[in-house]
Amino acid sequence: MVDYYHLAVNVYRIWAPLNRLAAEGRFANREAYPDDRGLIRAEWWHPGYLPFVEESCGNLICVDLDPGPQGIIGQIVWWETAEGPLVDNDGIPSLVDFLRAYWDNLASGANDAPEVWDNASAQDLTRRPQ
Repeated sequence: MVDYYHLAVNVYRIWAPLNRLAAEGRFANREAYPDDRGLIRAEWWHPGYLPFVEESCGNLICVDLDPGPQGIIGQIVWWETAEGPLVDNDGIPSLVDFLRAYWDNLASGANDAPEVWDNASAQDLTRRPQ
């Protein structure tokens, strides 16, 4: 059985402090990585990012509920602690697509070796196997 309460608490535990820091202007001097395609907003953090995965370094994988003018509501955004928001070059338009790519990658066996996991980013682990 899925424990939805703890899932929601963990999402809020990550989301709320980042929103507070943004409201306090703590990210005002941080520049987001340029996105020439207009898929994401040119902001370091905004409340439309809903984090659902946190990596050990604090990087996040988020569902973007308030994308840029050319983005898709629900697209996947990687939020890096050092670089801010990024969209994968391949583009992952939804959480379902993210999970499907992740599953395909796991099922292919491409990442079975421990050294692959040690050096792989979340983006690497969701690339479709060749």
